[in-house]
Parts: sequence; C-alpha cells; structure tokens
Amino acid sequence: MTNSRKMTSSAKASNGMIRGKKSKKIKISQQEKEKEQYIQVLTSQFRESGYEVRRERLKRGFGWAVQSGVCSVFGSPVVFLDRALSVDDQLDFLILAFREHGLKLTESGAGQLPEYIHSLCCTPINDQVNDQVQHVA
Repeated sequence: MTNSRKMTSSAKASNGMIRGKKSKKIKISQQEKEKEQYIQVLTSQFRESGYEVRRERLKRGFGWAVQSGVCSVFGSPVVFLDRALSVDDQLDFLILAFREHGLKLTESGAGQLPEYIHSLCCTPINDQVNDQVQHVA
C-alpha cells in the first residue's frame, strides 16, 4: 500500500514547488529617484493648474503613432505622458509642456525643484527663441 499524501498549495509554495512570476528588481540610481520626484512635483503643478495628468504606457502596435502630449477631453485639458519613455525624456516633456502652456510654478512647487528646472519652467519659449536669434545674428 502506498502512502499518497496531497500537499496544499501553501505547503507547495513553502517548498518552492509553485512557480510564479518572479518580481524584477530594477536598481534605480539616486539620480533617477530624484528625477522621479521632480516628475511628481511637475505633475502636481499641472493638476493645480487644472490639467489632468495621465502617466501610462501608451498603446503601441501596427497603425499606432504613440507620442506624449496635451489634448482636450470633453473640454478639460489632459496631459498624456508615456511611461515607456526614459525618466529624462519624461521630465523634458513635462518641462516643455509646462512652458508651452505658459503655466507658473507655485511657491511650494518651486521650492521642491532644483534651480535648473525652476529656471527652465519659468522661461517662456518665445524669450528663449528670441535670445537664440540674437546670439546668431
């Protein structure tokens, strides 16, 4: 007579017999963590200005041209930010969109950003273009 013993799923899991998805541990540098915080600050600044911000992996595939951007949905401005972009590209996009729409940083937002991002957000695009034209001439 054979002794067949059935194991419960919790017992199997403790024995390592159940295979599941392994969580990928991605090492994020301190610099990327800081940039992620800057993205969160700019996102909150957009929200305070009346914009909805949707940061998600935008659909890709045949016939799709994916791009982060700002649009209007039922009369409300929405910022779509492609999560598949690098942290640097996401930050650059938010800064550019912030400038293009003429938004202003609040005091709390300005205090949470480094000087270089603060100055980029506060410089209107037209002023930068005029400065570049004057330097070329």
